[in-house]
Amino acid sequence: MSRQVINTVQVQAAAGRSEELGRQLQQIVETLRALPGCDAYLVDRCPDDGDRWNVSARWQSAPAGNRKRPCKPTSIALKCKASSA
Repeated sequence: MSRQVINTVQVQAAAGRSEELGRQLQQIVETLRALPGCDAYLVDRCPDDGDRWNVSARWQSAPAGNRKRPCKPTSIALKCKASSA
């Protein structure tokens, strides 16, 4: 039996670039939502810190969540803190 997989990443925007980061993350997520096995991909601004964004994905299975994905490179300076649930 296959289990769903949820990945969550918090991304901290460089000073003064939060809006730009949010737009870039949204573009990336729109591409990833169309991938096979993706149930949901969400981008939300953290309510406690307007420069931090939460990106969460829900996949139908571990193999679906572990596939390599095409991603448009971005020049935005980021600090990432990754966690999985």
